[in-house]
Amino acid sequence: MDKNKKIGIGVLVILIVVFSIFMFKWIYYRVTHAVSDAVFVEANTFTDVAYRRDSGRIVKLFKKEGDKVLKGEPLAKIDDTDYKLEYKALKYQIKELQSEEALYNIQRDRLLVGTSLEAQANSYKTLEASQDMESIINKVKALDVQIALVDKDYHRYHRLYKDGVISRHAFEEKETELKNLLHEKNALLNQANAMSSLSKAQNIGVAIAQNNQKQAKELTKKIEATQNQIKSLQAKLQNISDMVSETELTSPISGYVVKKFVSLGDVIRPGQPIYAVYDPKSVYVLDIIDETKLHGVKKGCLVSIHIDALPNEHYEGVVSEILRASAAKFALIPRDITAGEFTKVAQRIPVKIKITKGNINLLRVGYSGEVAIDRCANH
Repeated sequence: MDKNKKIGIGVLVILIVVFSIFMFKWIYYRVTHAVSDAVFVEANTFTDVAYRRDSGRIVKLFKKEGDKVLKGEPLAKIDDTDYKLEYKALKYQIKELQSEEALYNIQRDRLLVGTSLEAQANSYKTLEASQDMESIINKVKALDVQIALVDKDYHRYHRLYKDGVISRHAFEEKETELKNLLHEKNALLNQANAMSSLSKAQNIGVAIAQNNQKQAKELTKKIEATQNQIKSLQAKLQNISDMVSETELTSPISGYVVKKFVSLGDVIRPGQPIYAVYDPKSVYVLDIIDETKLHGVKKGCLVSIHIDALPNEHYEGVVSEILRASAAKFALIPRDITAGEFTKVAQRIPVKIKITKGNINLLRVGYSGEVAIDRCANH
């Protein structure tokens, strides 16, 4: 065998050995690692930022796509003119109702001042006058009996005086007695009339006091109704005030703007996305792994990560979660197997991978790549 043949055979043997070592390592790596290329960069705090209640025309946009944003920093502002006008109108209504309430309070206080005591005093006076009236009536009745007797004696004395049986002096005494009784009766009747007028006046006073109390109760109802209106308007005022402050949309997290959905001048509605913001610190790798490769993979297994868009960057991570349902269960149109026709297809299980090494600031949500998960459960 010549020298050239020996060299050729030696090279061939070396190539076979190298290839065998390479294939052994490749096969061993594939056996000890679950390799998958259905890999995507995701974020836990990928957030669509929208107005919760406000609607209107966009007048300012503070950020562009790719800009860094801090939590609480303004992103957009809508025209707040209508909200401010409504706020002013509500304030004027509340002031008007407060003025009405103050007027009702003054009117009620004026009606109630001394009304209760006055009504009570008039009631006592009316009762006292009624008792005095009853006493006078009894006196008049007693005088009527006495006058009847004296009048009878008067006529008898008059006949006796004409017949000359008694003296003129005796007759005049009886006449004077009758006149005195009549004068006393007239005086009692005049007193009774005066008391009756006073009692009527006192009854009117009681009626007026009672009417004042009734009006005061009506005013109290008006005051309560006005206060309820004021409370309702104040709640609306606070709501409008909150909506005015919410016309400036702020970022709920610190991170980067990845998408702007609207333009200046657009009219937006509540719930409509304005920006999409994500926190780069919350990025993770989602591996939709074939179920046949899942054996030996468990939470905590080490992962080697390669990102297609960053070929010079190396990332490492650990399995943080293995979801308990296949990706097909969340498809918009799930497979219908009730008809009896079934083609077996390997399912894919979502696996979340926490990045532990590498520059995560270079990652973008949606990047694809490849991972190799160490089957640590087999160790």
